[in-house]
Amino acid sequence: MSVEEKKSVLIVDDEEAILFAFKDILSGPKLSIDTAQTIEETRNFLATNHYDGAIIDLRLGGSNGIEGFEAIHLVKQQNPQCKVVMLTAYAKPGTRERAFAEGADFFMEKPVSPEEIRNLLSFNGVKIANLNRP
Repeated sequence: MSVEEKKSVLIVDDEEAILFAFKDILSGPKLSIDTAQTIEETRNFLATNHYDGAIIDLRLGGSNGIEGFEAIHLVKQQNPQCKVVMLTAYAKPGTRERAFAEGADFFMEKPVSPEEIRNLLSFNGVKIANLNRP
């Protein structure tokens, strides 16, 4: 019997309540979750950790309101195979296209359901919802 590798996800959002909710939705014994509220925290996590998936908000409270694009670039630079979901409540014309150009695998406008997030982040065909079952 082979031991399944634990997967790792980084959630990047400037709203603490969103981070808490996503961490609660996705938590399980076979999934490690880190959360970052700023681009600086994102850089720090990426310097020491490898991620299989990332959920990234477009706006992180910075001056330009589009720090999420930089976060996507940083994640993909560290691990090109990392599945990246970009979320935003502030989509403007061209936002989706730029997210994909930066390397996002999925783009969704808030609000999103817990099931949508679980379905988007699946590893080798195994959805997070199944990874969380003992």
